[in-house]
Amino acid sequence: MFCPEAKFPLNDINFVFKEVPYPYKGTLDEAKTLIRDLLNQYQNESISAPFFNEVDELDQIKEELSDGWQIELDEDSRLPKSTLRISIYNHYEEVDRSSGEDFDSVKLKATNLFGYTWVVSDFEVADERNEAIPLELHSAKGDSPVRILLYGGYDEEIWDDCIDFEVTFNNDGVSISEESLNNAAHAIFAERDDYGYLRD
Repeated sequence: MFCPEAKFPLNDINFVFKEVPYPYKGTLDEAKTLIRDLLNQYQNESISAPFFNEVDELDQIKEELSDGWQIELDEDSRLPKSTLRISIYNHYEEVDRSSGEDFDSVKLKATNLFGYTWVVSDFEVADERNEAIPLELHSAKGDSPVRILLYGGYDEEIWDDCIDFEVTFNNDGVSISEESLNNAAHAIFAERDDYGYLRD
C-alpha cells in the first residue's frame, strides 16, 4: 500500500542476513549453527525498514517524494554470483509510520535484499537538529510469521522461502523445532537443478 502523504509505502520488514559462498561447503551441523546464530541476531539486532519492488514501485515513489527528498539505490548491495544470501525476516503490509513532513531535505538509501526487493536501510537529513526520525515506525497490524529465505547461487536463481518455519522468541532466547532446523539447514547446501530448484 502506498500513501503519498507518508511519502513511502506503508509496510515494514524486519530482517537480518548472512552471505556464504555457493555451493555451501559446510556440514549440516555447521549450517544449523549458522541458522541459530542468525536467529539470535534477528531477535537482538534485526533491521526494521520499509520495502519496495524496484520494478513495480520505484518510479511511483520517486514521483511522489516531496521536493528535497530523493532515494538512492546501493547497487553494490546486489548479490554477487556464486554467493548465497540467507535471510531471516518477517514483514507487515500495513503499518503506521512517521510521514517525515518536518524534514525538507532527506536522502533515502536503499539496500537490495533479494531480487527486485529493496529496503530503506539508511537516510541522511540536512537538519541534524531535528530529533524526529524520517519514516519512523509507530505500529504494525496483522500476522507476520518469521521466515527464512535463501537467495542467490550461481546466477541469483535459487529461491527458497520457507513459510512453515516453527520458531518462537522469548526472554530466554530462540526456540526452533528440530524439523524446521533440519529442513532449513538441508536447503542451504542441497543439490539443485539448473534452474535453482531443489532436486527430489
